[in-house]
Amino acid sequence: MPPAPVFSPTITVRRVGREGQPVAIVDGFHPDPHGLRPLPPDCLGAVGPALAAVLRDVLGGAGDAALIDASFSIVTVPPVELTPPQRLPHVDALEPDRVALVHYLSPAGGGDDGGGTSFYRHRSMGFETISAARGRAYADRLRRDLKGVPPPANLLPYK
Repeated sequence: MPPAPVFSPTITVRRVGREGQPVAIVDGFHPDPHGLRPLPPDCLGAVGPALAAVLRDVLGGAGDAALIDASFSIVTVPPVELTPPQRLPHVDALEPDRVALVHYLSPAGGGDDGGGTSFYRHRSMGFETISAARGRAYADRLRRDLKGVPPPANLLPYK
């Protein structure tokens, strides 16, 4: 069995938006990022210390973590072909003890536009985070905001 790769994650913390939500950027998060492409059953095992540090020191948690959901996604549809609901920013979870992790598997500095993460503020409500307390009001307002929004012109039905 080959020796385990040596890695030393670097953690940078930023606060985003008016609400100052903490975002932890962990470079060198996993010793074998290419091994994450087919998601292994113990995908968090190798990163326990780095993850525990972020959960404890940045997010104020106990440092324990359990994998609830893991999925890969890539948007291949051109933006002009997305319907209004598909263009909406998503909400990962409403519970305060749920944390979203995003793994970027593109090489750093390689000139590859591997995408990114954006953070948004709901225009009419001013919310930057959606909690359990805000969830219903946000969902109700979103339904009202989307009523009557036409699909992109190239998706209109033929006449």
